[in-house]
Amino acid sequence: MDAYKRWVRRNRDYVHSLESLANVKRFSESEIGPEAVTTFLGIITAIYEHIIEMIPSQKGSVSPEPHSFPYSLCISALKDLETLVEVVAQHYYGDKKKWNFIAITEATKVLVRLALFQNSGYKMLLHGGETLNRIQHQQAIMEPPAPMVERPTLSKLLSAKGTIGALFVMGEVLFITRPLIYVLFIRKYGIRSWIPWFLSLAVDFTGLGFLSLATRSRHAGKEQTFHLSTSEKDELKRRKLLWALYLMRDPFFSKYTRQRLESSGKQLESIPIIGFLTEKIIELVDGAQTRYTYMSGS
Repeated sequence: MDAYKRWVRRNRDYVHSLESLANVKRFSESEIGPEAVTTFLGIITAIYEHIIEMIPSQKGSVSPEPHSFPYSLCISALKDLETLVEVVAQHYYGDKKKWNFIAITEATKVLVRLALFQNSGYKMLLHGGETLNRIQHQQAIMEPPAPMVERPTLSKLLSAKGTIGALFVMGEVLFITRPLIYVLFIRKYGIRSWIPWFLSLAVDFTGLGFLSLATRSRHAGKEQTFHLSTSEKDELKRRKLLWALYLMRDPFFSKYTRQRLESSGKQLESIPIIGFLTEKIIELVDGAQTRYTYMSGS
């Protein structure tokens, strides 16, 4: 294993070039093969990146928390695996029972993210927890070694931050659990029902509202206020952009978005090249929309 790690470290440029191989055509007659290849390459790339990120920097010989559980790697692997799980479950068990397997995948991601949220001292998860280790590693390279600080517990956080702290924690927990709530209600009411769609949107709005109150409250003291870093502010912007995916989720897509796309396609079909490209883009969007994992935003 040590020899393998040394090889990865010596050939990091070659390793990163493997990412370009992940663009496999997915919408074929049998999607299991292409998805399996994409999943394998995605997981291998995530492992390579994790090994490279844990390389001790030239300025310091110790990487941050080298013996901690690789939560970010686990989340990346689950995200790479989830589409394959959906495709295989649909192929062998049908459209209805596939949601059982999707729910299990989402529940696993929730458990890992909640564990990471607690292990990080209740800090905001960046990109769903996939980039937390990378940010910490970069900070460790740029900043001089600091004495070990005791990781805050939930009770200490609530004691120090009060209501503001509770709002922050609830907002982050709602963001983490929203995909699982959405899938569970799809299992009960079906993908064509408005209930899962509206409930998921309400959870997103509520969670971001809690985070906004926690980070912008004017009634809290300086010690209670949450001061967001640049990366955390970017994360809040990213989460807002994810709301655009609601336009691509049923039943909104079937009732409204698809009609607008088809109307635009008919208007542009007579224009050479542009009409052809528009048709292909609509086909791609329509195919991607049929996969929960492509539009889940989780």
